[in-house]
Amino acid sequence: MGVEGTKLGQPSIYRTVDRLERVGSPIKLNVIDLLQKDSNEIDDADIEKICDAIRESKSDRIVIAGGLDNAIRIMREIHKRLKDIEKTIVYGGSNGSFYSNRKAVFVDNGVELAAAQMYPRGSFLIAASLGVFDIDDVERHTFGAVEHADVIRSIFSKKGALRDATGKVLNVPKFTAVDFGGTFGKILEYSANKIDQDYVYPNVGSLDSLFNDVLVKFGSFVGMTDRVVIGERIDSLLSDDSYRQRILAILRAIETKHQVITHGTDSMANTMCEVYQRGNMDKNYIFTGSCTPISEEETTDGYHSVGAAFAIISYLEAIEKGKIKKRPESNVWLAIGGLVLPYNEDIIKDNEGRFVRTTQEQHHKYLELNKEHLYYYKKNRS
Repeated sequence: MGVEGTKLGQPSIYRTVDRLERVGSPIKLNVIDLLQKDSNEIDDADIEKICDAIRESKSDRIVIAGGLDNAIRIMREIHKRLKDIEKTIVYGGSNGSFYSNRKAVFVDNGVELAAAQMYPRGSFLIAASLGVFDIDDVERHTFGAVEHADVIRSIFSKKGALRDATGKVLNVPKFTAVDFGGTFGKILEYSANKIDQDYVYPNVGSLDSLFNDVLVKFGSFVGMTDRVVIGERIDSLLSDDSYRQRILAILRAIETKHQVITHGTDSMANTMCEVYQRGNMDKNYIFTGSCTPISEEETTDGYHSVGAAFAIISYLEAIEKGKIKKRPESNVWLAIGGLVLPYNEDIIKDNEGRFVRTTQEQHHKYLELNKEHLYYYKKNRS
């Protein structure tokens, strides 16, 4: 659902669809242009039209891209009409292409896609502010956009969320970002060294400003802990068993329950296996694809990955609070390009560069071949 008569251009979801197709993602999106209205102008007849489209869809995973001003009312009305439907329905802010120069919209798309994959059938959700909220436990706040004086932004939180004098939400899930390379890692590295990064955010400043100031402009509800570990950043093709042991030691030393880990994809499966077998079972390890931003398209992949990682945190928090009965298959997760997979010793990277499920036997053969390949690559480099 877009806004008729604006100059926002084609909705961002089309760029997401195009990118998923280019990388051969297993996520297939069928986009239906349903309405072109501001969310404040959507009436009961429009909501019934949305519900008809959901009923008629053959998919059991639905993402509604619409304006956020009236998102809660729209979703609650949809729930009244479809409360017994066995589908996962996620409402996410459209944003058009208005903020696409800062890629925040692609983070939002990653959150929406991941939520639709993970949450059980019968869920009615709002994916916004880098979180996923059940419609019975969400409230909307507004604030003026820093870079657009006449724009009012929406930020969502759970009901009764504590806020400070500036309006920042305080009682939010915490995570530690652990950087071993990739797009997410470059964001952290550039931010820590106060290097301008036009492909992400210009003049970001410090790590704290990146997550707690800059991203909050786009509705971030996830808080990064004060302690951020930036590991030794090397090409993952140069990694080996000793390097993975150092990674494991760093992760074990971090007390934060949720850890978002950026790692090069060439040896990611090997590192995930190490963490799965020897990590702390009381912690959650979320691996994001590197997608080193040598192009705008690959930067988009990276932001989809980061959005998916935040959706996983919301999902795990909902399980912990008993709102979702199903227990996760693993405490190690893969979030890459919007795709979400719990790791269970059966993920490999295929010849097309995609992460896919396979048999456990094939998985272990892949890990051994990957180790051999990495060994010879490192030897030739030296």
